[in-house]
Amino acid sequence: MYRALDDALGTLVAELPPDATVAVVSDHGSGGASDLVVYPNRRLYECGLLGFTDAAPWWAAGARKAALGVVPLGLQGRLLRALPAAAGALEASVRFGGIDWAGTAAYSEELDYAPGVWINRAGREPGGTVAPRDYEAVRVRVIDALASWRHADGRPVVARVWRREEVLHGDCVDRAPDLLLELALVDGYSPSCLRSGTPGPSVRRLETHEYGAGKGSGMNGAHRRDGVVAMAGPGVRAIGDLGACDVVDVVPTLLAAIGTPIPDGLDGVACARALTAPPRFETDRVPPPNVAPPRDDAAADAEIAARLAALGYVEAAR
Repeated sequence: MYRALDDALGTLVAELPPDATVAVVSDHGSGGASDLVVYPNRRLYECGLLGFTDAAPWWAAGARKAALGVVPLGLQGRLLRALPAAAGALEASVRFGGIDWAGTAAYSEELDYAPGVWINRAGREPGGTVAPRDYEAVRVRVIDALASWRHADGRPVVARVWRREEVLHGDCVDRAPDLLLELALVDGYSPSCLRSGTPGPSVRRLETHEYGAGKGSGMNGAHRRDGVVAMAGPGVRAIGDLGACDVVDVVPTLLAAIGTPIPDGLDGVACARALTAPPRFETDRVPPPNVAPPRDDAAADAEIAARLAALGYVEAAR
């Protein structure tokens, strides 16, 4: 796979002019996954923070799997864009259909690459049970429950539970999960975080036939927090190892490398040690000419959400 990607990159670069600046960027890394599986919702159930119902839609997972297996990949995206409500309802049934909302104070979407936990807050969630005055106390209970979660050998399942405001900032923080989980590596490997939907063990090992079963099943790889940036070109200083930088520093660094002024107020700072010339900054914020104003309507939002869902980057809300 690495050789194939390297060949593809070489083909692209060969078509570029000699003065082009080339960057390879990923906002996260990757690494191997072990045969351990963890289920955050089952852990919350064990700690009395989540309830399961006996009336879970047993058919939903089968219908979703059949649809993904039968519908050609190229058609899946078009169907999602044409029927976003139906696709969202099916995904929500698979992910949340087994939860008893009246008996739930917190729940997880159980994303394999970045699991979060939501407080079932009254006035925000459709079946919210946690009053705003109790919000922080419930978050503390959830943090304690997840921080004390252990594998059979006593090692922690979760390396760190982050309050969203500890790692995020901006106008949309309130749309993020209330808590973000950093799963602990076990001997250098990630556990797979899978959807539960029913009571059961919160930690288990995969059966042999489950190895490498793909997304939503036994994974053979998982995301890592640290990403990658590699750059080359006339504006880039060939220094070898760039060292640590923040993901928000990538855009201003790339802008500076191609001689484009960095807009005022842009998050991050240019990594000066990677540049052959000092970065320039925009002082007069003049809108570019002939640029249409962004669309602001429900249809555009639904189309964008459907495209992201088709890529697997957005999970349907319940």
